[in-house]
Amino acid sequence: MMVALRIIHIGGGVFWVGTILFLAFYLAPAIARAGPDGGRVMQELQKGRIMHVLPVVALLTIVSGLWLFWIMSAGLNPGYFRTGYGMSLTTGGVATIVAYVIGLMVMRPAQLRMGALAPRMADAPEEERARLGAELARLRARSGRASKVIAWLLILAVVTMAVARYV
Repeated sequence: MMVALRIIHIGGGVFWVGTILFLAFYLAPAIARAGPDGGRVMQELQKGRIMHVLPVVALLTIVSGLWLFWIMSAGLNPGYFRTGYGMSLTTGGVATIVAYVIGLMVMRPAQLRMGALAPRMADAPEEERARLGAELARLRARSGRASKVIAWLLILAVVTMAVARYV
């Protein structure tokens, strides 16, 4: 059971963290610089269902991590939380859960809304296009800020979990 949980937790974490880091620090800025063409890239990403796959992988990572935490802490034994190991894993776990909530409540809705608005730009009259462009810019900025916060929280989680046995 421990091996399976660790494979799910570490494998899912690698995918989740790697995807968010790439999106936040490379892809999103490139899409923003590309202007209207960037919207097409986002549409293609959404066709690949990235905004549906990523939350599922993240949730599996969190659930497997909580299960591992339950096992290693002997059912959340209070003494475990006083150890450096326990405190480090708790910090990483909390950062991960906060990152997930921000992703689910802020980043994902903004991305999905952008995906719904972008196709309307091409056929919209001039006045409507300007309004849609402003809305897309607002959503892009919101999603970009959220993705960077999520990325830094996940970096914190990775670091605290990687060094937990040494603190």
